Amino acid sequence: MKEIQFAKNLRNLRKMYGMSMTELSKVINVSKQSISKYENGCYPSFHIVIAVAEAFNCSLDDLVYGDIEKNPNKNSLDFKDFVDKRLDDLKKEFINFNKEFNGKIDDAKREIFKSIEITEDECNEDRNV
Repeated sequence: MKEIQFAKNLRNLRKMYGMSMTELSKVINVSKQSISKYENGCYPSFHIVIAVAEAFNCSLDDLVYGDIEKNPNKNSLDFKDFVDKRLDDLKKEFINFNKEFNGKIDDAKREIFKSIEITEDECNEDRNV
């Protein structure tokens, strides 16, 4: 019977990608404390094992019984590429949002200044009458 290597493989995969426990916990939707427990030998529920395998793009067999440290799955580097691309996309979205938001603020400022000018002009007309 094969020896279960889940805890060691989870830790190795997380470190391979430079992820903190907190970052991984957000990806698979568990607490940081749960990640710590899993890395120290507690077994997660099956749906968590599936989520980890999907997150790191590795097979359940490799995750549970494999030796990720000696034989990392080359395809699991796709996950890092995916995260990097998603971060770049989010940065672009933020920059575009910021431009749009600043444009709307500038429009609002112009409207406010126009209304102030109109009010001043009206006040000056009232004084001259």
